[in-house]
Amino acid sequence: MISCRWVLTLLLILAGLVAGCSQDPTDCGALESGDTVTAGTTVLLIDVTASVRGGDGPGYAAGLTDEIDAAIDRGDAVTVGSFDGSASTVRWTAERIRTKPEAKRPNNQKIELRDIRTCLTRAVSTAAAAPAATRNSDQLGALGVAAEKGTKINGNQHTVVLATDGLSTTGCLNLASGDAGDQAWMEQLITVCPDRPGWPVHLVDQRLVMVGVGQPADGQPTLETAHVAFLRTLWERICLAARATECDIRTEPVARHAGSGADGQPDAVVQFAAAPGPPPAPPHIIHNLSAEVLFATNSYVVLPDGEEELRKLAAQLTSQPGGTIEVVGHTDIRDDADFNQKLSENRAASVAAVLKRAGVTNVSSSGKGETGAFCTIDKRPDGSWNEPCLQRDRRVEVVVTAGMS
Repeated sequence: MISCRWVLTLLLILAGLVAGCSQDPTDCGALESGDTVTAGTTVLLIDVTASVRGGDGPGYAAGLTDEIDAAIDRGDAVTVGSFDGSASTVRWTAERIRTKPEAKRPNNQKIELRDIRTCLTRAVSTAAAAPAATRNSDQLGALGVAAEKGTKINGNQHTVVLATDGLSTTGCLNLASGDAGDQAWMEQLITVCPDRPGWPVHLVDQRLVMVGVGQPADGQPTLETAHVAFLRTLWERICLAARATECDIRTEPVARHAGSGADGQPDAVVQFAAAPGPPPAPPHIIHNLSAEVLFATNSYVVLPDGEEELRKLAAQLTSQPGGTIEVVGHTDIRDDADFNQKLSENRAASVAAVLKRAGVTNVSSSGKGETGAFCTIDKRPDGSWNEPCLQRDRRVEVVVTAGMS
């Protein structure tokens, strides 16, 4: 006869085994990665200011599903939060959530991945529903906090995802204080802001994805096509000036949902210049490559480390065929303008050649020399070169258009 004590022991063992197969999906704390090395990091920050609320507005919880899946596919440690009008009021709803299963058995791994996805989805929903603590929108401050957060976790690649309409209304990038839509004013911002407090200095060598740019909630001023194009160009220029490795600024509409209503923290209204801007470019992603990694000084021969980086990029590009690729070279203002123009063309051609050898098709190249520069204060008061500023101009951009990422 089987004793009751033996049966009770068996039941306790079975209960323990079942509990070990799956974490409570609401308990994100059980999934924290701590300081362990991960494939990379992803920080998801969601705009909760008045311009994305009120009437029907962007449903970021649903709109970030692809980014959650991409982070899980990479095996990143994921952090989720919300932002409003100050870097000091960024709030986290989940931190350092591991996305790589620890279970050994395939079935248990599937259960673990399900729980991880549920945890992150709920964290995003919680962040999207958070009340704004301040008025206005500080996207630059949010970028800085998110980029710094990623660097505090051991990983190979850091990705920042900002879900926002891109209508910054405070700080150096206050679109409500000037001629939003004016190209010259935009270039002035790009020149001034990198030297001001709040610039996202930690975004260097990180990926930036922005979702929902130019798509505010109902009840906000309607943005014309040229206004949306201006916002995309502005944030691409900010991203490149911050020396991010990839700039993916998305202006496609995000699925709408019923707004949470005004919460007493209104945003300043951004009024765009009446003059139409240039026609909008097709959707594209810019990969921003530092010349220091690719070339020796005044050379257009790709270095071994640079070839390795380009082969990695080529593998990414060939995995999603279609579209066109333009390689664009840039230099700083040192040396003769004609020399710089030729150097930028040769460097772009060298990068294009490496990509083609690696199997990338539909590649063209061009050089812009000193044009398109971010640095206008090229010398310090003592007459020495302003090297950190000039470094932003020595780059090669790989612009991927239509159908690739």
